[in-house]
Formats: sequence, C-alpha cells, structure tokens
Amino acid sequence: MTSILNRRRLLRATISGGLLALTLALSIAPRAQARTGVGALTPVTTMPISYRFDGVLTAGSHAGAVLHGWLSGTQDSTGVLTATLTTDVLPRLTAGCGPHVDFGPVCLLPATANVGGHIMGTGPAASAALTVTGNGWTWVFAGSANGAARAWAGAVMQGSANLGTWTLTPEITMVHIDLGLKSDAKSHGRVSLNGALDLGVTAAGWAIGTYSPANGAVPSIVQGYVNTHASSVASSPVLARVASSIEAALPLGARGSVLITGWSRPGFNVLNWTGSFVGPAEGDHGTWLGQG
Repeated sequence: MTSILNRRRLLRATISGGLLALTLALSIAPRAQARTGVGALTPVTTMPISYRFDGVLTAGSHAGAVLHGWLSGTQDSTGVLTATLTTDVLPRLTAGCGPHVDFGPVCLLPATANVGGHIMGTGPAASAALTVTGNGWTWVFAGSANGAARAWAGAVMQGSANLGTWTLTPEITMVHIDLGLKSDAKSHGRVSLNGALDLGVTAAGWAIGTYSPANGAVPSIVQGYVNTHASSVASSPVLARVASSIEAALPLGARGSVLITGWSRPGFNVLNWTGSFVGPAEGDHGTWLGQG
C-alpha cells in the first residue's frame, strides 16, 4: 500500500513539473523568437532613384542614333523598380528633325517611356532586367553591374533582336537655376531667354536635364558639366550652397544652340550665378544671370 501511495505522489510531482516546464517554455519561446528574428517579416521599403541614361543603337530603324536622357522613379528593397525614362531621340524622327537640335510636338521630342523590372544584387551575381514601354514600342534592357558603385550596363533588346547598348549612371545631386540671358547688341542672331534649368549630376560631374522656358513652351533637353565640391554634395541630394561652375548647351531648335559657362557664389540660402554664353550664330555672345 505504501508503495502504491509513493508511486502516485511521484506521478503527481512528475506531471506538475512537466506542466511547469511546458509553461515556462511557451512563455520564453516568443521572446527568444523576437530576439533571433526567426519568423519575423522584413518590411519592404521604397526609395527614390535617379540615373543618367546613355545608349547607342546599332541595329533597327534608328541604327546609329546616340541616346541621352535620365531614368527617375522609385525602387523598393527587393529590387523592384518603377520609373520613367526620358530621352531626346527615342521616337522615330520626323523628316527635317535632328537629335539634340529640334524639340517640340512637331518633332515628337523629347520622348518618355514607362520602365518596370528589377535592379538587384552585388558583384558577379548582380543583374538588371527592365522593360521599357513607349508609344507603340517595347524594349528590354538586360544587363549587370558596371564597375562603379550602382552603375549598370547591358544590351537593348526588342524580342530576340539586339538593337544596341545602354548604361545607367547614378545621379548624386540636382541643380536648379532660374536664369535669364541676353545677347550683346552687336550679335547677329540675338536671343533673350528666361526660364528654369534643372539638371541631374553624376559623381563625375556630367549633367543632363531640361531647360523650361518661362513662357510655357515645350522644355528642351540640356546636357553639360557641373563642377561641385564632392564633400558638400555627399551630405545632401540637393546642390550644396558652395561655389560651383557650369557649362551647358541650351538647344534653340532650328536656330542652333547657345553654350553657357558660369560660376556661382553663395548667397542667403541660395546660389547666385553669373556667366557668359556664345551662339547661336558664329560670333554671337552675351551674358546671363541666375539664382538657385
């Protein structure tokens, strides 16, 4: 009888101990899981992106065309990209229109296209696969990392046909200048312009963007070079308020273009710009002022 009672007491103690251990395990497990991150969902984040785009078409109806523009939009933490590509040559050129010279509805310039796909990975495993859809056409940009950080390059494909090559170079800062320029009185092709210059700038200083006339006319695509202090640019996506220099060509349609050069000096939370320009006719010149 005593032996039976002892076994019952031992069984009750074993069951009570087992229940206590199970309770403790259940209470500790969620805390351990939270510490280790096992089973936790990583939130998907989105960030803005901006790249300079360059391309060369070696086949198809636009063979020989050199493309310049920019790709801007957003990319999430999984690599999925949604953006718009703007260039000055993508659509079929109308008779009498030339790349980098004639802009506006008549010449179907500048062109825009919607871009979707992914850019992801690092090192040899990095890849880019983008679908570029314009008005009546679709291209695929397939490629990989291109040496410099976050730079990409590859082939322009249409179906199974290889049309050319492309590169994307990160733009690290933006430049905005409200400017006005006027030709010297002795110039033959006198011009007077007033508008806004908006440029994306790469780490090497190459710039591309738009000149938007104040009168509401169609913006034109502008290319050039902007020299800024690297240390100041690294801390902000907006051009730092430090002395800089600029050189850019502003297309004027059939009249040609003007080449502006200038430099800035810091003002009260702005950059004050001043400089000179040549064109559009040979021997023409003038001065310009700006603020941004």
